[in-house]
Amino acid sequence: MKLYIFDLDGVISLTNILPFKILEYETRLHKWLTNISNNGSILVLLTHNLNPNDVLKGLSKDFRSLFTEIFSPESADKRTPKDVTVRHILQKYNIPPSQAIFYDDYVINVESVKQIKGMTCVLVDPNVGIQFI
Repeated sequence: MKLYIFDLDGVISLTNILPFKILEYETRLHKWLTNISNNGSILVLLTHNLNPNDVLKGLSKDFRSLFTEIFSPESADKRTPKDVTVRHILQKYNIPPSQAIFYDDYVINVESVKQIKGMTCVLVDPNVGIQFI
């Protein structure tokens, strides 16, 4: 079983500025997320910097339903380094780092989580695509 952790606050926050951007982004991801969700993988949407209500408002119900959990600031201190938060999620689901992939749209967060031995990290740019780091 794989664990996919998505921390895409920058992309999601575009909802308030450019609503069409989130729709375009969501449409591109939906099929892929559906496939990995249907294969029994765990999908966690990490909203470390956003109010979960803002996230829920910005994403369609169908899209949100693909995630096992929306891990919000209520369940983690906002000042906690990203790698500590990701370790917490790994422990919660009892998944080794080698079976997890972390996606983020900020390089500093990807670099932080990359310090977890065995963890695969991916930098996401909604305009360009993904880059494995």
